[in-house]
Amino acid sequence: MAKKQWITRDTFRTDPRWHRARRSLIAAIAALLLAGWLAFTPEGFFGKLGAIAYAVCHRAPSHSFFVHDHQFPLCARCTGMYLGALIVLLYQANKGRRQEFPAKSVLLPLAVLFLFFAVDGINSLLSTGGSAFLYTPSIWLRLTSGIGMGWGIAALLVPAFHQSVWQEPIPEPLLRKPVQLLLLAVLSALPVLAIVSDVDFLLYPAAVLSTLTVPLFLAIIYTVLLILLTFRENTFSTWKQLWPWFAAGFVVALLQIFVFDWLRYTLTGTWAGFPL
Repeated sequence: MAKKQWITRDTFRTDPRWHRARRSLIAAIAALLLAGWLAFTPEGFFGKLGAIAYAVCHRAPSHSFFVHDHQFPLCARCTGMYLGALIVLLYQANKGRRQEFPAKSVLLPLAVLFLFFAVDGINSLLSTGGSAFLYTPSIWLRLTSGIGMGWGIAALLVPAFHQSVWQEPIPEPLLRKPVQLLLLAVLSALPVLAIVSDVDFLLYPAAVLSTLTVPLFLAIIYTVLLILLTFRENTFSTWKQLWPWFAAGFVVALLQIFVFDWLRYTLTGTWAGFPL
């Protein structure tokens, strides 16, 4: 008589059938969410980009850049924030899996940039009546303050990702010296110059890349949360092992964008940005 096989927690971890079933389920959920979101959101490429930004940004026309008649999907501050975060992500790509947070000598400038972001945001908010609060708001200050904030977000998120995911992360900080911030400034000057140039083939990449960074960073955050909630931290050694978890994180990110889009559209009845 054959011995009865019991399903245990190890079965879900080792049996390839469960791995295939999990991947198929994730793919099916992602396809359904994506199909529903595409049907619900405005038509056209910029319409879809605008719907991504709609979930996280006020999208006020007065606070945004334009490419001809197309408003940037994100406002100037959010455009800078997500471009700054993307630049740090690209910068660390060849640095290995460094798990330490920035050194103290780097944290201080990042804290100053955060303060600049907060002060400029508050000043912009309190200056909406037409008179300046502390100083006259500027769309370029919004962009640059956003870039600095994006550096800080990514400088904390990337090490948190590495220290939560990998079996053998590198015990070194991603940013060790203030001079590295100067390199980030040089790299960040490229999208700023692209926007200043007002040249179409430079403006479009800035608009697209900043917007697509939104689901990317949400997926990173949710991947870490899913790994921590399932007690799988520090169990991955390759990206091949990690990708189903990242795919699940992307599904949650897509769900958040869908829900936030639906709630905002239900409450406002329009895909337009808030008039500020």
